[in-house]
Order: sequence, then C-alpha cells, then structure tokens
Amino acid sequence: MTGKRPSGRGLLVIGTAAAVTAIGLGLGTTRLIKSPQQAIADAAPPSPTVLTATVEERVLSRTVVLRGEVGASRSYEVTPNPGGESAPIVTAVNVKSGSTIKAGKVVLEVGGRPLIVLPGSKPAYRNLRPGYSGPDVAQLQAALRQLGYDPGDVDGEFGASTKTALTDFYAALGYEPVPTAPDDAVKLDAAKQQVTAARRALDDAKAALAGRVGADRSAAVRAVERAREDLATADKAYKELAALTGPTLPLSEYVFLPSFPARVDGLQAKVGAAVSAPAITLASGALQAEGLLSPADHELVKVGMRAELASETVGEAVPGRVAMVGELVVNRDDGGRNGYPIVIVPDKPLAAAMAGLNVRMTVTAASTSGSVLVVPVSALVAGANGTVSVIRRDPDGTQHRISVDTGLTGDGYVAITATQDNLSQGDTVVVGIRQ
Repeated sequence: MTGKRPSGRGLLVIGTAAAVTAIGLGLGTTRLIKSPQQAIADAAPPSPTVLTATVEERVLSRTVVLRGEVGASRSYEVTPNPGGESAPIVTAVNVKSGSTIKAGKVVLEVGGRPLIVLPGSKPAYRNLRPGYSGPDVAQLQAALRQLGYDPGDVDGEFGASTKTALTDFYAALGYEPVPTAPDDAVKLDAAKQQVTAARRALDDAKAALAGRVGADRSAAVRAVERAREDLATADKAYKELAALTGPTLPLSEYVFLPSFPARVDGLQAKVGAAVSAPAITLASGALQAEGLLSPADHELVKVGMRAELASETVGEAVPGRVAMVGELVVNRDDGGRNGYPIVIVPDKPLAAAMAGLNVRMTVTAASTSGSVLVVPVSALVAGANGTVSVIRRDPDGTQHRISVDTGLTGDGYVAITATQDNLSQGDTVVVGIRQ
C-alpha cells in the first residue's frame, strides 16, 4: 500500500505556525532582558520622605494619665448577729453586689430578722429602746420622719411617738419589732391591774367616808388619803413601765449610712449559710475616683492639682482635684502592681450611674500660663554648641534652621520661642525622615 503524500498547503500551515511561535518567543525574551543601568536603578531604595508637623499656638500641659474606679468616699462592713445562736443563719438576701440601695431597705435577713439601712451620719453603736436619749435617737427620729413616719419632735428622746413611728415602720417592712422584754405585755397588764385596784380602793374609801362623824370620820379620812397615795404610786409605776417598754431597734438590725443611694460593694452572705464577716460591704458618701499612681509619676503629682475624670461608658468628663496621694503600696502577688494610692474628687457630684465604673484619671502636673507656640519634641535639633533649633519647611520645599528657646514639655510636645521671631502658628517644621 502506498502512503498519501502530504500536500504542500499543509506544510505551509505548519511552517507558519512555527514561525509565529518563534516570533512570540523572541518578543517575550526581549521584554525580560534589562540593561545594567536599569537593573541598578530598579534596585535603589525609594526617595526619602520628609515628615513634618504644624506649629500650634495653645496652652501646653504636662499630664499624668492613669485608670481608676469610681466609688463612694466611705465603706462599711456589716455583719449582723441577732444573738442567742452560736452560728446565725442567713435567711434572705435582697440585694446583689454592685447594686444601689435606697434608705429604709432591708438588705439582708439573718435568723428571720431584718438588716435595715437608714440615713444618718453617726455610726450605730447600741440597741435603741424606749427611754433612751441622745444624738443617735435624734438621728433615728429624723430617719423615720424622712421615710414618712411621724416620731413627734426630733428631740433625741425615745418616747411614745417614736415608739409608734418605729412600730409602723416595722409593720410596713413586714416584721414585728423586737420588744424590750418577752414578757412586756404581762408586766404592763399587771401594772395596769394594780392601777385599777388602787382606783377602786380609793372609790371604796371615799364611799366609807360618807356619813362618818367623830373618830370614825378621822379614820375614814386617813383611809381616803392612803388610798389616793396608793393610786398615785400605782399610776406612776405603770407610766414608768410603759415609758421603758415597747419596740426596740437592735444593733443587729440597722446601720446608718450618710448618703443615698448607697451601693453594695461586697456580698458574702448566702441564704442557708452561717453568717461570716463581713456579711455585706456598703459604700456611701460622695462619689470619687481612686487609682494607683505609678512610682515613675509619683514625684509629678501633688495634692490640690487640677484633674479630670472621664468615663467612656457614659461619655462624660468632670473636672476635679487631687485630694489624696498615699504611701507606697507594695503588691507582692504575682502580676501585682506597686504604686501610690491616689484619690480625685470631682468639682460637682458625679452621676449615680458612674458608681463602680472604670474611668480615665488625668492629672495636670504643670501648665503654661497662656497660649504658646508648641511643636513635637521630635522637631528639636540640638547643635554642637548647645543651641536648639527647629527646621522650618516652606511650601516650596526650602528649609530654614530657626534657633529657639524651649519651655515646658508635656504629652510629647514642647513650648518654644523663636529667638528672632521668625516662626509662627501654622508654619511647618521637620520632625523626621522616612526612608
């Protein structure tokens, strides 16, 4: 069998394709070839960029910034113990840690008895009971009046009106007040019966006197006088007993706090568990911020310096002053920080919503007396002869070395004065070069 010979047309097509391929390879090879001069240019670093800043005119301050927490100015640890039990049991917890509380609230219940928070600046130190007197009794009377219960005159005397107001207050809370003694009612009833008996004896003596004459009348008169004395004695005894008995306010059932709303700063009490100290920690008083000043900044901050408290959470910044810088606290725990406790009090009362928040505390350690020219510290150039200058860069790119005197530094900036008055607000100065 004889094979068919390929035609000349077919060979031409194949040859043309090969030629195109060859031309394409030639073009690609041409693009990949660089001259030595071009290779050097491509390998060179980019031209450096001049970094500049604008000369400002403003008051310059040196500030110390730290974080702190807003809290009340005073803290009270309370552990109620009704007595009569070696380990009293918590029977109710009506608050949560971090919550705010109003005056008159029952925060805990121990052994079925309440712990009540009351308004007052004097600390609780004793059981309050009928017949007592003093500033703490007057404070109780003022608290009852504030809560809507009339104790009569706020005179510091625990009398009948105070007893009534206290009884009504306890009833509104859902409790019976603790009496002065368990058998108060029995004693009062017995004293009242003695008064009744003495009154009847007086009436009988008066009746026996009627119609008596002579010696019999004299004896009857003496009997009436004695019966009248007995009635006076019985009545006095009853009134004295009534004045000294009734509802009490046990020390285990109340705590005075200077201002409200107060805040629960700590809570260890748990329902069903024995009371352990402190059962509850309450914070009261004007809100302030407390932080820990680093040892590096300690020498810069003094009591009385102006400051600012800023909360990112509520979006509020409040001016204030440094009220206290304490002694060095050394925290040896792992990860603990050493520092100096610092307290900043605001110029105006902080909103209750800021209690417990972490805030930024900014202390102005120094400040210029007025507006000055200010540039970044990185703009300063030190000369070999001790002079300091900045380099002013004009819009056309020309640069001029300007001699300056320096002043206060703060927050990365420095106050300057041009020695020849050839630098102004809005000028541009060189602060560095980016390669």
